[in-house]
Amino acid sequence: MLEISNCNNIDSGKISIEKLKLNIKYAMNGIGKSTIARAIELQLRGDGSIKELTPFKLQESGVEDQQPQVAGLDDVKSVKVFNDDYINQFAFKQDEVLANSFEIFIKTADYEKQINAIEGIIANIKETFRDSEEINQVISDLATLSDSFGKSKSGYSEASALAKGIGKGNKVSNIPAGLESYTAYLQSPQNSKWLKWLMDGNTYSSLSDNCPYCTSPTKDKKDVISKVSKEFDAKSIEHLNKIIAVLDSLGKYFSKDANEKLRALTNNIKGLSKEQLSYLVRIKDQADTLRWRMVNLKGMTYFSMKDAGEVSDFGPSGTSVGDHNR
Repeated sequence: MLEISNCNNIDSGKISIEKLKLNIKYAMNGIGKSTIARAIELQLRGDGSIKELTPFKLQESGVEDQQPQVAGLDDVKSVKVFNDDYINQFAFKQDEVLANSFEIFIKTADYEKQINAIEGIIANIKETFRDSEEINQVISDLATLSDSFGKSKSGYSEASALAKGIGKGNKVSNIPAGLESYTAYLQSPQNSKWLKWLMDGNTYSSLSDNCPYCTSPTKDKKDVISKVSKEFDAKSIEHLNKIIAVLDSLGKYFSKDANEKLRALTNNIKGLSKEQLSYLVRIKDQADTLRWRMVNLKGMTYFSMKDAGEVSDFGPSGTSVGDHNR
């Protein structure tokens, strides 16, 4: 019995695997079949790569028992994945004249020698992309940026972290009138925690006209204190902080023009226009493409490159994200 937890859309689940038998798992699209297979494959690698399946909602938790994992693989040392990629690489048409032609005509000793030579050439690239903390951080940041857009056919969801963080304007950079005295708190690195602290204390304001913390008179300030709760939401500020942090982290990989536009967008006052949303979705699409290429380079082989005209078609190019003129 395998126990899978915190992998993409799977919070937790159990699946039975019978030894020495063909196990077929059938379910509708989107139920998680590919995630299960991918989770098993990454767990057996033992290099921590299973973390790429971390759900967006848990990416900053850091809690050990909330990390992606597959339990019950103690007796399994390796796994072979038979999927569309395998079919495209190895399978031949059913109507071929000579059965097993790949083994007879292609997979010769010389073929094996050449493949091994190619694998040796790209070994350093694979090792760099697998073990580099900086590259792994970039991949993680790109995933966080993409996930912040939420799930929507348009590429942007009104219920997403991005929408809640800057969709209606950045009030942290643009403190509402009457709340200027709270600027130091609202613009501090701990602003979301401070807001939660303030709101928790404000629930006791009806018990007395005095401050629930220092007992000083607050009767004349209650409207201002209540306005903070109306204008700001701790969770939305948390989303805003996370988006700004990931954009700052990725800033050195963006073009100068993209950085300037993104800085203006994250500090907007009135909310995002259709043109701005369209620009952000284009950034997301480019980020997704770059992340896909970088993840693929971790497992690069001759077969995974066979359809690429050049190595640059397979891996990340020199173009900065957000640069449409290069």
